Amino acid sequence: MYNVSISLDTSGGFASDWVTEAHFGTNMLFHTDRTAEGSDFRSVIESTGVSYIRYPGGTIAEQFFDITDPDATTGTNVIDNNGDTRNLETLSNFVNYCDEIDANPVIVLPTYRYFDETTRQVRPEAEAEYKDFIRALLTDAYGNIDTVTLELGNEWYQTRFDWTVEEFAEFQATVAGWIDEVAAELGERGNVTLLAQAGRNDTTESNDMLAAAFQDDPSLIDGVITHIYGVNNSGDPLGIGGGADRRLDMISDVWSTALAAMSISQSPNGMWATMARTIR
Repeated sequence: MYNVSISLDTSGGFASDWVTEAHFGTNMLFHTDRTAEGSDFRSVIESTGVSYIRYPGGTIAEQFFDITDPDATTGTNVIDNNGDTRNLETLSNFVNYCDEIDANPVIVLPTYRYFDETTRQVRPEAEAEYKDFIRALLTDAYGNIDTVTLELGNEWYQTRFDWTVEEFAEFQATVAGWIDEVAAELGERGNVTLLAQAGRNDTTESNDMLAAAFQDDPSLIDGVITHIYGVNNSGDPLGIGGGADRRLDMISDVWSTALAAMSISQSPNGMWATMARTIR
């Protein structure tokens, strides 16, 4: 393994840090990728040596991942209601694979399926189902888990999700509270990195609203995530340009100020183009 030293030109001079394996990872799509011996996915992991693996993927986590039955081998899209049914890689297979190769599991938790579009509130069954899942996960019901990173949903702002910024802000703060509670009860809170979603745009408004939901208890979360893609809609790899820097700086500034973070450091940053900066 190699460590690479980088320097950043800042207004205060130069700051430096190390680029390590913690800055790279890969996205596993549980409706197509497989962990079995001889699979293309295994070959990619072996070739790249990445140690952070995100399961079950991005939007498919919202569509197909049922935390009441995470070892289901098939799942139906409950978000788009199009009857699409897929064969799935089970959570146990994923957890055991990570344990086998000493990888760091990152799990995306579904969110929108637990939002009631009529009442505009969290569904009544949500608390028990989230807590049961977290309790089972942290007591090794799906395989040995030493540490785990949990993401609260994926790209909450997609048009297929019918909620406002305020509604999602309240939702993810509520779910974060449940996860924090169960992990603390089990004595596992220090082994869980819980990441909330940031706002999408370059303006501070959505990030202000999302961060404000955690101001009463910022210790509920350990960092925030956003999605930055390496190409624009035309496939131009330079299309994101300086816009990415402005967006990341804005998110960092807003959330750090809102949550009174004393310092910000880089947390595992996967190849799925998610940025996480710790605030705890």
